[in-house]
Amino acid sequence: MQLTSTAPKTTPINFPESSENLCSYYNSTLKMQRVRMVNSQDCGWETTLLPQQKLLFGAIAEGRLEVFLEKRGKQVLEKVFYCYDLQVENQSDIKSFS
Repeated sequence: MQLTSTAPKTTPINFPESSENLCSYYNSTLKMQRVRMVNSQDCGWETTLLPQQKLLFGAIAEGRLEVFLEKRGKQVLEKVFYCYDLQVENQSDIKSFS
């Protein structure tokens, strides 16, 4: 799986495979976040999101998105989201990423 990003505040996209769901996450904070997608023991990826940046990606419903913030020079796990909660429900959700 490949994740691409072109510039700040643009949308990194990892298109879902047939067994995956289209999911989204928005960094609503004013801090950079490191996010890690864990689909299974052998499959996953990491990327950095800038403040106010949106992420659109493919993942299995049972996968989880781990969100890390830097505190005192260390990456600290801040939140965990399961992908079934991040699934894009309709096309208007995708258009909001433009």
